[in-house]
Amino acid sequence: MNTDKGCFIVIYAVFRDNLNQILKISNGEKVYDNTLNNEHLWKIVKTINDSIPVNNELSLYLRDQTIDTPSLTIKLDQEFTCQIIPPNSKSIAKVLVKHKYDLLSNSIKAIVQYQSNSPITTFSDIVETKVIETSPPSTTSPPTSPRNANTTPPKSKLLLVVDNQSGSEYVEEIISNLPLSHLMYQPNLYHTELEHPDEISIEAIVNTPMDKLFHISFSSIFFSNVSTSYVTVSAKDIRSQVVPIDIRFPFIDKDMHIDFDNLTMAPRTKEITIIDNQPEDIMIKLHVNRSLDCVFKSNIGSILPIEGLISTGVYAIHSKIYKSTNVSIDSPLFKSDYNTTISYIVKQKTVSSIKIQPFNDVTSKFKNLTSPILKIINYQADINSHLTLFNNIKDLGLQLAFQFPLGFRDGKNGIYKLEYIYLLNSPQQLPIQSYLGYLGPYSDYSPSSDYKDSSSPILHQFNISRLDHNDIYIYIMASDIGSGIREITILNQISLSSFHLIDGDINNGTYEITATFDTLQYKPNRSTPIIKIIDNYNNIKSYFYDDIINTNLQEIPKLLDNIKMNDISSFKFIPNVIDSALKNSNVKLVIKSNVDKNWIPLFGLVYPYKGIDEPDNIYKGYYNEKENQFEIDFVIGKGTFPGKLEYKFQYHSWTGELMEYFFHDDAILTVNSSLKQGDGIGPMIQSVSFTPVGSSTSPIVYSKGGMITITLEITDQFNGFKEGYFNITSSLLPYRNLFSFHLTTADKKSKNDYQISIPMPVYCIPHVYDFMDIELIDQGGNINNYHKYPSELDQVLDLDNPLKYAKKGPVFIPGSLTLPVITLSCPDTTETNLIKNDKLLPILEDFQVTPTILSQLSNRVTVNFTVTDQGSSGVFIDKSPILYFTFANKPPISFNSQILQMVNDTDVIGPKTVKYQVVAEIPFGYGLGGPLLMSLYGILDNNMNMVGYSSEKLMETNFTSIIQFPLLTSPTVTKHDPISVNGGLLVIHGFRLKGTIEAYFISMESGIGFQLSPKNVYSNRLVFTFPAVNNTETILLKLKVNDKYANPLHITFTDYVQKVQPCVNNCSGNGVCTNQGCICVPPWTGPECLSIVHNETTVTLSDNSPEITFTSNPSTNVSLSTVISFLQLREMKFDQTVLKVFNLSLWNLTKFEEDSQVQKSTYTTDFENLGLVTTLNLTISFFKVAKTITFANQDFVMSPNVIKFTLSFSPYRFDNHLSTLQLVMLNQMKSLIVQDQCSSSQVGYTNADSSDTSWIEIGINDYSLYGKFLKYGLIDDRLTHIRQSIISQEDLGDQSTISIGLSIPHFKFKAIIDPDFSILFKFKSDDPKPSNSKNTVCRKSGIIYGNPNGNPTGTPNISGGVDGNVSTSNNLIVNGQSNSQNGKKKLSKALLIAIIVSSIACSVIATILIIFTIKYKWWIKYKAFKIMGK
Repeated sequence: MNTDKGCFIVIYAVFRDNLNQILKISNGEKVYDNTLNNEHLWKIVKTINDSIPVNNELSLYLRDQTIDTPSLTIKLDQEFTCQIIPPNSKSIAKVLVKHKYDLLSNSIKAIVQYQSNSPITTFSDIVETKVIETSPPSTTSPPTSPRNANTTPPKSKLLLVVDNQSGSEYVEEIISNLPLSHLMYQPNLYHTELEHPDEISIEAIVNTPMDKLFHISFSSIFFSNVSTSYVTVSAKDIRSQVVPIDIRFPFIDKDMHIDFDNLTMAPRTKEITIIDNQPEDIMIKLHVNRSLDCVFKSNIGSILPIEGLISTGVYAIHSKIYKSTNVSIDSPLFKSDYNTTISYIVKQKTVSSIKIQPFNDVTSKFKNLTSPILKIINYQADINSHLTLFNNIKDLGLQLAFQFPLGFRDGKNGIYKLEYIYLLNSPQQLPIQSYLGYLGPYSDYSPSSDYKDSSSPILHQFNISRLDHNDIYIYIMASDIGSGIREITILNQISLSSFHLIDGDINNGTYEITATFDTLQYKPNRSTPIIKIIDNYNNIKSYFYDDIINTNLQEIPKLLDNIKMNDISSFKFIPNVIDSALKNSNVKLVIKSNVDKNWIPLFGLVYPYKGIDEPDNIYKGYYNEKENQFEIDFVIGKGTFPGKLEYKFQYHSWTGELMEYFFHDDAILTVNSSLKQGDGIGPMIQSVSFTPVGSSTSPIVYSKGGMITITLEITDQFNGFKEGYFNITSSLLPYRNLFSFHLTTADKKSKNDYQISIPMPVYCIPHVYDFMDIELIDQGGNINNYHKYPSELDQVLDLDNPLKYAKKGPVFIPGSLTLPVITLSCPDTTETNLIKNDKLLPILEDFQVTPTILSQLSNRVTVNFTVTDQGSSGVFIDKSPILYFTFANKPPISFNSQILQMVNDTDVIGPKTVKYQVVAEIPFGYGLGGPLLMSLYGILDNNMNMVGYSSEKLMETNFTSIIQFPLLTSPTVTKHDPISVNGGLLVIHGFRLKGTIEAYFISMESGIGFQLSPKNVYSNRLVFTFPAVNNTETILLKLKVNDKYANPLHITFTDYVQKVQPCVNNCSGNGVCTNQGCICVPPWTGPECLSIVHNETTVTLSDNSPEITFTSNPSTNVSLSTVISFLQLREMKFDQTVLKVFNLSLWNLTKFEEDSQVQKSTYTTDFENLGLVTTLNLTISFFKVAKTITFANQDFVMSPNVIKFTLSFSPYRFDNHLSTLQLVMLNQMKSLIVQDQCSSSQVGYTNADSSDTSWIEIGINDYSLYGKFLKYGLIDDRLTHIRQSIISQEDLGDQSTISIGLSIPHFKFKAIIDPDFSILFKFKSDDPKPSNSKNTVCRKSGIIYGNPNGNPTGTPNISGGVDGNVSTSNNLIVNGQSNSQNGKKKLSKALLIAIIVSSIACSVIATILIIFTIKYKWWIKYKAFKIMGK
């Protein structure tokens, strides 16, 4: 580094020191040890100038030697030179962008440019300052205002400045306490070192050797009686040359003024009682009339505009107070006159309590989990409160909110015992802080530990490379010989853990990640390291720019340059002036640049007047190929205050002012308002009422099956109400979201009234319902919210930050900021008393977990458990228990359980026993490389007796409480970036993806697949050029890397719209058309909702095979036989050709069940492939009465005489990972009598290319067999698309046959599918306009005519060669027209009979009318004259 005083030279030297003999080196420090090679890295700083000659020697001091003299001198081969910068070189500085006053931060901001021949190293104020009093100047006076017209101008405060360099003194007319203090800006480093960082901020924008731009801001300086003032900021370059710059601020002119009045408060009382130290919202509103340069402030937070204009309108202070507070509002310009103080007196009341039990180390109880760094802590707490309990382990960054039912072991109505098992990968003595609510009763406890780890982690290698303008690739090698590495962070944005290990372990491993670095959120600051490594003992090692990290002399790289200002040729808003009065406005930012087209520009609006000084919504751009430009679309909300909008583009330091400097008016975005008004606050609640009417003193009386209706009057005078979210809780069921509601304008009942309804409980027990959370949003995006208790711990820890609460206003009820509660009382009945007297707890009787070891191919856990109530009230089923998984140093993740079965008991009010199931898909990364502890909470009976099972309690009850998730060793895919059906770049993320790639993409609808080669290959990212796809909702990716298959990944499309073929005859007005066909209104059914289930049918089930025969009842004059059977199972290749065929001929009837509702028969058959025997279980359910069933998370109503098949497969050994199975199903209906017959078949599809069958129908005359196929099945417990395809279809007049193939995707553990069938009678013989594949053939006197287009042999051809050629496939699907080819409609026998009977009836009625007229004609004539006479 060259200066006019000489040069500083930094030398990094690597020594191989096997015996560790080097004690020190002159002017050096040891920065890295490579213990494997006994190499040591030293950093030495040497100074060279005219008085100090060039010296290329290093002086070493060895151990056990005299410390005063070097033990060894090493001469370096390098020669050092020093070039002195000429003393006459000049540095200049200028203000680029006009200063501005920032209301939010109460600070002055400017952009300053320094041009220097030598690096700028120091910013400083004047070294010495003194304040002296002088007489007031006679040239200026305060502005005239009724409130200060007669006041005496105050004395000026002048700043005496002493320039130590010249020794001269001069006076500047500036108020005292100039908030500039000594700053240090080091060259080539984006950072500042401040003595008072809260008072001044300097941030680099451009950093080149000759040109530097800085944002400079400091606390506002208020001037008295001066028309112009300025601040001098001096910069020193490396030659100590002072480069001063004057920042001038014309604050006061003759038009400057301020006035405020009409002050209102909520709550209206100044005496507030707070419970358990829970802070209360306060809101102060006032009308302000001021000039824009005239500032005013409050001592408890910013005063933010909410209505009107910035200069003239309504402002508000919204904050929380928890102690007696004097709230002041004043203008520093006229402090003695414009001053208002509101004194709030706060009284405390404590009703809650918390007691933390001594921590119990239970590590030894969990076998096979012992390690020197693992500690399992049993945390127990007794609380008497409705407040949420928060725990905070600061050293681990672990925050935990015990939202009900997490951790609740037992208790009721606010008195609870909590028990939770902490799994900590940091066995040091860690303090656990416990809070109730915001600042409620508090406890701090530290578990003891004898384990010590004094060694810090070590970074061995760190590489960053930019993949494109958005993503970076990071490669890290690091070690920790003690407790192991817990986390690695990059610039506080990117985090790596054991999940990102590609080699080694947490003690010595290699990590990789591809990540998007959000440049817009990046704040260059020296206090933020580039990389930070934290071990499990919380030892931290930080590395900064230019640090040398290893004996290869690798430097910590700077963040790679992305976009430079000179890369942008044009920057323009379209439009750049908008009117915010009437609606939201769409704006496009157009950027012309020569950078890569894959660049995604970033843009964010900031609203200082709303308390938002950082973008809360970042808009991402795209490249417009047609216009050859980048574009960012964003919205300016309705009611945005008029004026120039502030924003940030691409980088935190690229502000609107900077972009304006480079691109002038094009970079200015201005808001006008034709109504001369803005809106800065969300909707407000004006009143709340209940039906039935009730209050805390007069409870609502319980009514079984009744509803409690809550009417909310919500107003927003300017923008208008858009939507609202509500959470309601209960004193007995303290779920935060016991009831959740979403209101929109469509829910409006009258002018401003909206309603939500709470169902009364099935079994009555007294409740107190309370609003827990409310969020109200207006049409412009302004938000008001209410939280009775905090939902996150950061709301507790950031209580003293008033701006946190200034961003969103309160739900405001005039005169109060509280909301009423709803009290429910119960009548004195036998049922109520049985429930009330139940004191026994429910118990967990069974808890089965599968599997207990996870892998990258299966991260799904299935848990089945049974709960039995020991008392008389029964198991509570309105809310199901919740299963939690806990991983080391992480908050738990939760999964809701689903009810599988309920068993009632005559002596119990509710269900006696309930069986539940949880299917939990563990997110990749959570639990990886270590154990996962399970716990189960929220088991309740109807009297709210509660029991929870911690991991320890499950283990003590001999239930499984641990599952293992080993570190991944095979390739793993985790997600994909959004992709359109029109194709484009498909980015697949994962781990261990580098190598030889084979990628197969299979449509879940058509089964058709294709293979792609990646465009780019990285270890944790693959990029494909993906083609356009049609009629495809989901594509399955089968990926092979270096001959190892990764886990399957389902690819979905952002803009997929199912192109459904129209429902048949638009469901005939008897149903609703959906994407899976008609949903008919009972009793109607069938493809067009024109049929009913034929009840006069005999169903025969074979004892030898799952073949079903429907035989019509002779009394109906119909003799039909219908057969459904399963013939073959095929393994299909990737290209949908047949690989293997298994004939399904040997079945066993293994189970028969029958009750009043349903008859069930279960058949099994076995077949072997590659040494593994697979069992196919087929259950046939015949429903005698209507019954609702659930499958694949859908509810279905089964009508009487409907047959449902449930097929499940045990593990099958596929020949390869790309194969699937196909089950061939034969459906045949034929006539048993010789007469004129017409047979028909019809197929419905869920997609436009007729590749995915939704239903089939085969029939003779007006009777048909109708089969429906669900779109989804359960494949390895995952809801997966199931495809059905027609193999053959034929009609022979007296016989109709369809063979269909049910496709089963590749599975590992099990597969379940679930079609159903029924015999229908049609009420309309006219064929509807065909919109699906329909085929009709008639037989008369032995002659067949029509349009069969089927297999002429009369037998469905389902043979398939092992070589892969299928003799019949989808090309055999018939697309014929209904009726005969000549277009003449043939009337069925039933219709002919109906016509004849109708004709005879009409003739009889006509004859009777004629006879009546002749016999009584005189009476008819008499009546006619009488009527005419009237």
